[in-house]
Amino acid sequence: MRILIATDSFKGCLSSRQAGEAIARRAVKRGHEATVVPIADGGEGTLEAFASVPGAVGHHAATVDPLMRPVEATFLTLPDRSALIESASAIGLTLVEPKHRNPLADTSFGVGLLMNEAIKNGATEITVSLGGTATNDAGLGALQALGARLYDRNRREIHSPATGADLIRLHTIDFRNLPRDIKVNLLCDASIPFTGASGAAMLYSAQKGADAEAITLLEEGMKHVKAILEQASGISLDAIGGAAGGLEGGLLSAFGARRRSGISALLELTEFRHKVLGVDLVFTGEGKADRQTLQGKAAKGVLDASAPVPVILLAGAVADREALLDAGFADAVNINAGCDPEADPLDPVIASRRLECAAERAIDHFCRNFS
Repeated sequence: MRILIATDSFKGCLSSRQAGEAIARRAVKRGHEATVVPIADGGEGTLEAFASVPGAVGHHAATVDPLMRPVEATFLTLPDRSALIESASAIGLTLVEPKHRNPLADTSFGVGLLMNEAIKNGATEITVSLGGTATNDAGLGALQALGARLYDRNRREIHSPATGADLIRLHTIDFRNLPRDIKVNLLCDASIPFTGASGAAMLYSAQKGADAEAITLLEEGMKHVKAILEQASGISLDAIGGAAGGLEGGLLSAFGARRRSGISALLELTEFRHKVLGVDLVFTGEGKADRQTLQGKAAKGVLDASAPVPVILLAGAVADREALLDAGFADAVNINAGCDPEADPLDPVIASRRLECAAERAIDHFCRNFS
């Protein structure tokens, strides 16, 4: 049997490729052919996935992390000479130690620096993947790095890289010094409002280290900045703009950026549908599978692109299983079900082993019941 494996990363423990290779090891052991295709939906791991596009070239660049500490990141030049930047490579949550995580103190300045490096390299079109960031500064830091000027209520320029704490200070923003003739695209896996109960601060800042008081301050700041960005750009941020702590909204307002599904763009560029031809079974996966999986996540993109080939979904946790099966997955498997509860499921060795075992069980079940 020929098996194609295209899983998202299992955040916190395994990259897309590592997860795929774990599944492939057990498939090969059972006598099957297995091919691994790294994928991502616009969050962490997007750069690695797009690096598999024929003709993609990686470039190292100096930038800064969310706390303005020097780091080195990589951006890609794609065959059409456009550039791809993964936000998480510069301002990712994993770059900040848990005890230092606080979106009030973090800045997206490093993403702007990476965009500048891509422009210096000759890019006139830049695609920025959103997701996995530590920040909630509405992209103000990134815009500063690109040349935007921020002013407070006293018309004094805010010179230090803007953080979440600076949102409420902003009075006006000047886009005139931003790079001209640059097309910006944004990759994301869902539409997140800029503000509100489902917005950047209220729904996502807690996982970035914000306590209840910080969440309130961030939401007040986001509401304040929303009006300023909308007035400057004429773009409504009612239903969009909240991805990556509002970095999406900042780039939308400054560049009129085009939004696109991360997984759709990747599958198109890697000619995924062609790879599925002649395959008997597809494995996909992610850290947690539930109804949200069906709303633009990588696994849903793989399911759609693989039809009519059966697709089995492996995940660290599975909820809404019936909805997943109704959507078309041949199976949805919790790799941690029945395992030792004392063992850390985020330990890479344990996660890899459980993926292998779950894949073996799923393959055997598939062979008995579907082939």
